[in-house]
Amino acid sequence: MTENKTLSEVETDVKVGELTGALVEPKSYRHNETVYLIIAGSGPTDRDGNQPSIKTDTYKKLAHALSKQNIASYRYDKKGVGESKVDGLKEENLTIDTYINDAVYVIDWLRNRYPTSKVGVIGHSEGGLIGLAAGLKTDIDTLVLVATPGRTIDQIILEQLSARAPQLVNEAKAIVDALKQGENVTHISESFFPLFRPSAQPYMNSLLRLDPCSLLSQRKGKTLIVQGEHDLQVTKEDVLALYADNEKQVTLRLIGSMNHVLVAANNNLEDNLASYQNPSLAIHKELINSIIEYT
Repeated sequence: MTENKTLSEVETDVKVGELTGALVEPKSYRHNETVYLIIAGSGPTDRDGNQPSIKTDTYKKLAHALSKQNIASYRYDKKGVGESKVDGLKEENLTIDTYINDAVYVIDWLRNRYPTSKVGVIGHSEGGLIGLAAGLKTDIDTLVLVATPGRTIDQIILEQLSARAPQLVNEAKAIVDALKQGENVTHISESFFPLFRPSAQPYMNSLLRLDPCSLLSQRKGKTLIVQGEHDLQVTKEDVLALYADNEKQVTLRLIGSMNHVLVAANNNLEDNLASYQNPSLAIHKELINSIIEYT
């Protein structure tokens, strides 16, 4: 366990079960306030929000921005990534339930560490789906869904292909239908191998079963949905669909200039994509304000 002390906070490396992450606790933190678990999106994402091809520090910046508002947080390297590598863990053994159970374990750990605090979850992108499912297995006081899809993954994949590569839609639909039936797909074209490679099919199959609207309809606690209108990966319409089915129990905040990595971005595609490689960009102020107002 190592500590990095600043004037206002302490960030500590903490191992929770098989996961290693960073606990950020403001020095003035009172144990009757809120501590958030930050859950990462898809892919081999580390505690800071980075992958081999992405360098944003999104979750690190989020944690420290919350700390300035006297909110504690914990974020971790996903299982199999960074300091959370597990001996013998194979991709074909990973499912969405792996990450859901990890989240439940950490939420319960936070509840025990901070017994007089409220425990919340901030789930980003696929992390929002994980947070939704985890909240049905253990108690979460506040759930914040950031850039979280409002439809099943097959609907999103087929819609994106219809717009960008309509000639691939039939093949994708055939693969998805087979996976839904529990079949292993062995004949995969080069175009789809990265997404549907055999070792990733158990994970994709488990993800296909998650319906975010259904999960949210089962939740009884507070939920905030935050969506940037310059998001290239999750659309405003997608999140409005999630909100429309559950508007009586959730609060929706749309942030005009925020993109998927939670920074201000313009409508220029190249500029937006460039933010995925620029960790110096500040986390969007309106996102922090929305979380503070709802916490």
